[in-house]
Amino acid sequence: MKILSALVCLSLIGFSPIVAAQFDQDVTACEPTVLASEEEYNPTIYDECGFNDIQTAMIHWAPLIQERQWKNASFELYKRHTNYPGIKSFLYKAAELGHSTALMMVGDEQFDAGKIPEAMRYYNAAIRGDLPEEDQGKITGRLALLYADPKSNHYDTQKAVPLLQRAALQRHALSNNIMGALSLFGMYNVKQNPEESFKYFWRAILLGCPAAEENLGLFQLGRQNKIDLATLKSEVMKRTFSCDKVEDTASIKPYHLSFTTQECADINYYAERLVDTSLPFTGKEECAFSADMSQMADFLSK
Repeated sequence: MKILSALVCLSLIGFSPIVAAQFDQDVTACEPTVLASEEEYNPTIYDECGFNDIQTAMIHWAPLIQERQWKNASFELYKRHTNYPGIKSFLYKAAELGHSTALMMVGDEQFDAGKIPEAMRYYNAAIRGDLPEEDQGKITGRLALLYADPKSNHYDTQKAVPLLQRAALQRHALSNNIMGALSLFGMYNVKQNPEESFKYFWRAILLGCPAAEENLGLFQLGRQNKIDLATLKSEVMKRTFSCDKVEDTASIKPYHLSFTTQECADINYYAERLVDTSLPFTGKEECAFSADMSQMADFLSK
């Protein structure tokens, strides 16, 4: 009966030669352990029970997972053999059964395909699950960008701002960069506040957004009256809705941060008191701005 089930499963997911060595352990004895992991998730048991071995995975576990409502096992099977023909059916099965990461991944697929209502259905289900904070931030950030970017067909600033604020706190780099620009210029009904802008830009840098570092460099140029307000806004907006660097094709330079010893010391003030203290900070020779934002406030009021 199990051989028949395996053949049916292989026909469903597509035939491909299985060349890996068969897993030695008696995997039948693992079935209660795999079942238990559906209630109390334990990622190590899938390694111990032969999920990494393609032959064991396809001949033993695939048909069993097809028969039963095992969301974790279904996702773990997909995760280990993503390039195997037809294996994506297990990702969708895991999503249908409510696996949060699977829901997010299917949502990403739908989003990238331009199927926004479908993506939002999967995303909303994923957020209600047990996703880590950063994954929740990724979803919230994607939806926020959908509403925040003027080039989007779904542009709606009233919907964008609360999503951006939530995603920024959930460590989404691009949302912090966008909030930095909105706070700097008082856009989308966000209160103009250079200190908040600095915090958002710096958090985005710590989270790995190169465009935010350029924006912070522009912030400094404006603060020193080296560029006018119109130029500052024009250049920052080029770096607002993407974390990609613009510097290589830019007409205004430099954007790299270059500061005095005192200004470098001041960054510790921001890192410890104004920026998310749980983010990594190791210090840099060229680091930050003076804690006094009055110059930028004066500049912006011109």
